[in-house]
Amino acid sequence: MKAPTLFDYDADGVAFFKPDQNQGQVPIDNPRDQIAFKSAYTACPTGAIVRQSTPFSS
Repeated sequence: MKAPTLFDYDADGVAFFKPDQNQGQVPIDNPRDQIAFKSAYTACPTGAIVRQSTPFSS
């Protein structure tokens, strides 16, 4: 994993964003976490990591 402080796997082996349990509501403000996120985002082979500049709506 490129960003272990940000992502983990659940019991079924599905990755999720740890800071908000995959809700897309918590910004990544820490510069080191931003670098780790970009590394994971660009390396994700399935394109499952989604990013945007505003919170996702539920």
